[in-house]
Amino acid sequence: MNLLKSFASNVNRKKWWQANEPVVIAVSSGVDSMTLLYMIEHLSIRKPQIIVAHVNHELRSASELEERYLKKYCNQHHLNLEVARWPKKYHPASGVENAARNFRYHFFKTVMDKHHSRVIITAHHQNDQAETFMMKLIRGGDISQLIGIRSKRKFYQGILVRPLLGYPKSLLKQFAKKHHIKWYEDVTNHSLKMMRNRMRHILLPRMMKENPAVLDHISEYAEQLNDLINANTVLMNHQLDQILLFWDGHLGKWNLNLICQEPFDLQLELIKLIFHHYFSGIVISSHIFSELLEIINNKGKPQATIQNNQILIKKSYQVLQIMSVNTFLKNRSKKHAELKPFQLKINQVAKINNIKFGIFNHNCLKYHGKRQKVFSLAPSDLPLVVRKWHYGDVIRLKNGGHQKIRRILIDQKVKNEDRESALVLTTHSNRVLALLGYKEASGFSNNPKAHQYTFILGF
Repeated sequence: MNLLKSFASNVNRKKWWQANEPVVIAVSSGVDSMTLLYMIEHLSIRKPQIIVAHVNHELRSASELEERYLKKYCNQHHLNLEVARWPKKYHPASGVENAARNFRYHFFKTVMDKHHSRVIITAHHQNDQAETFMMKLIRGGDISQLIGIRSKRKFYQGILVRPLLGYPKSLLKQFAKKHHIKWYEDVTNHSLKMMRNRMRHILLPRMMKENPAVLDHISEYAEQLNDLINANTVLMNHQLDQILLFWDGHLGKWNLNLICQEPFDLQLELIKLIFHHYFSGIVISSHIFSELLEIINNKGKPQATIQNNQILIKKSYQVLQIMSVNTFLKNRSKKHAELKPFQLKINQVAKINNIKFGIFNHNCLKYHGKRQKVFSLAPSDLPLVVRKWHYGDVIRLKNGGHQKIRRILIDQKVKNEDRESALVLTTHSNRVLALLGYKEASGFSNNPKAHQYTFILGF
């Protein structure tokens, strides 16, 4: 294979950058990044304006030598060079590899800003792809994380491009030797303490003995999986838009009718996607997913709750409601603060949860509402009180009997959280006149001193 010709064709076809566009190339002085730099320098089409970004991690004695070599190289080739040093005193006691990566990528963002570049290019190749794929397969996890390394992804305010992803390291090294490209070997790449190095020096070589084309096959599988996941994401996001009823940044409601119309496997994917999109910072166990699927498909149980120390999930008839526990506690405190009993004065309008209501003398009646009822009240019935309903509360019916407030709320399929905050209007002697918004009492007072008043709600 003519590597330079193939590389140039790939760059022109993918259109990752334009000719003379400033691009940042991450160069470590290893064979991969030095070959990448050489090939981009020798592009005849879409040759960009090159800014070399190098990080001296101060992890090896050769780091100083490599930095000096890159300065000399860039000076000879008239290339912009940006260097960052990661002093030893800032190295953590553990997790050095991850910390070094974070430092490196933060530096790349700084260089992109300085040179007004939207493209950062790294030298990840086919062996890196296979190593990453196998490591993720061994570690386990969600299948969406198995896609490995992508040739292009969003990064900062632009994109990160890996144009060597389709080429094996052996080909890059062969090219470097042929064109007399100087590079430095990182001795830490041979330490078997790190899992990636064990993949690189033990597992993959054995797999390649079984089938020399294994790198190509892993790359193809990773690419196919990436395409499938991307296509599935587009379709599932459309589905997610259809089932969303409400989202305010903390609390969400979704249409259970639409969710339950789908096959079981698709229901699970929709539920997972809800948590991924709206509650990404919360880890949900497979046990909770299983329990949730069970209750949403249980038609005999219209209301149910699942809660752990992070999340509260409620099934309420045909609505699935999810919120963080912190949001639930804040909302509950707010509701309880609003539920303190108070007197409802005659001919004055009260307002709770944006609903207006009041009770009026006939000569002061100037309102019309969604619910309206005439009550006969004696002076001893006053003052009227609005309070939260109690378990033993009942309301008088037309036939002279009584119905429990709790039964009214159940019969009208009121959600559990709304039941908790339901209010009643009572007389001074604690007789319930109305379950606000749901039902009013019947019957008139036999007291000869009674007068008629009109209760109005929702005007």
